Amino acid sequence: QYANLALYLHENGKYEEAKKMYKKAIGTAREINNSYKETVSLNNLANLLSETGKEKEAIKMYEKIIYISNKYNFLDMLE
Repeated sequence: QYANLALYLHENGKYEEAKKMYKKAIGTAREINNSYKETVSLNNLANLLSETGKEKEAIKMYEKIIYISNKYNFLDMLE
């Protein structure tokens, strides 16, 4: 599963590889129409971007996460 691999890579400092895996996880979630999994992977990718100095990209992603979370009532994601 891409999301688990992405987390592993992220936690082990392999940020570029993790970024690719998060993007694959997001794509897979979209393909199967799973907005919750998409949001979780978007959030993890946004965190990675923030941690690696790409705050502007991270902010755009967090805004998207808030939009999706509100649309599907994923309020637990925002806590």
